[in-house]
Amino acid sequence: MKKKDLEKTKNKTIDELKKDLTDLQEKLWQTQNNIRLGKEKNVRMGRRIRKDMAQILTAINTKN
Repeated sequence: MKKKDLEKTKNKTIDELKKDLTDLQEKLWQTQNNIRLGKEKNVRMGRRIRKDMAQILTAINTKN
């Protein structure tokens, strides 16, 4: 997640953040399946998605 995107994430509401989190979870699941099937060549994409998920979870926890 770029620095600009991180700032936008911090300004979102908790409901928007939870929606983004579920979208990323779905994207991670699809990416992992594509890696297993050999369709996805960029295996680092899963790591990037997990990092984005962690940043969103941190933003949610700081708002509570």
